[in-house]
Amino acid sequence: MELLHVPYKGAGPAISDLIAGQIKFGAHDIAGVSPHIRSGKLKALAVASSRRIPGIDVPTVAESGLANFEVTAWYALFGPAGIPAPVLGRLHAAVANGIASPEMQQVLGNIGAIPVGGTPAELDAFVRAEVARWSSVAKTANITLD
Repeated sequence: MELLHVPYKGAGPAISDLIAGQIKFGAHDIAGVSPHIRSGKLKALAVASSRRIPGIDVPTVAESGLANFEVTAWYALFGPAGIPAPVLGRLHAAVANGIASPEMQQVLGNIGAIPVGGTPAELDAFVRAEVARWSSVAKTANITLD
């Protein structure tokens, strides 16, 4: 398959062009496209996560037979280094409680987001693993910053 990379100044304009038929294919974060999938304006072909997204009946890339890889978007809260442990603990508890609330669970579910959560130490380990993973991919593919 031949693909042409079309650079955009953000997901919004790219999704608009996809809906309008100006481009024929796009790879986007599920949160940005799920409302358009549900409304029928876009058709999801596959999700790049290791498992299906609840509420959006679309196979994974691996299930579809296209390839076997996983690429997901994730979000986290960061602060300056050296936040005192008691303050970090209170912030973590407040965020965890907010994410666990029924209202937030509904909002996240509506956009196809799957909250994972974890401790600050687990986030640190995850970020370090992601940096190592994508640094390796960039090196293997000879990807450089212009």
